[in-house]
Amino acid sequence: MGSEVHLETGLLAGVGEPVERILAAAELCFSTSGYAATSMRQIADAAGVSKSLLHYHFQSKEHLFLETTVRIYNRLSAEITEGMGEAGTSSERALFALDALFASLKRTPYFQVQTEVWARSLTNESLRVHAERLREHLRGEIIRRMGQILG
Repeated sequence: MGSEVHLETGLLAGVGEPVERILAAAELCFSTSGYAATSMRQIADAAGVSKSLLHYHFQSKEHLFLETTVRIYNRLSAEITEGMGEAGTSSERALFALDALFASLKRTPYFQVQTEVWARSLTNESLRVHAERLREHLRGEIIRRMGQILG
């Protein structure tokens, strides 16, 4: 069957070019159309892959959304960490990280889609399971990054 989910990296084991195209297409489709209006067919078409290949790597739209979101947060985390460098006090690094996070929230429509997903997860059990996994992963990442920032 498909590759195993690895939230630690936000990507799948054995990631290849098709998976990267699928994740990039999913990010674009979710950002422009929202979660509910985005279909797996739309993502497959945007990625230039068959719908069966999409389902080989991602069991459901919820799974694809989860992996796409983790990918975005990992990219954001890397940008913040790289931008902070080693200079400054822990307070200065923490303020830089918060400024970078808020700037990203303002410029990235994907975070609006997350609000839609969190709201839908209240009535959708499958989505709720994925949203809870995402919340736990992000919580762990925030704790880890704050430890790095604050020393």
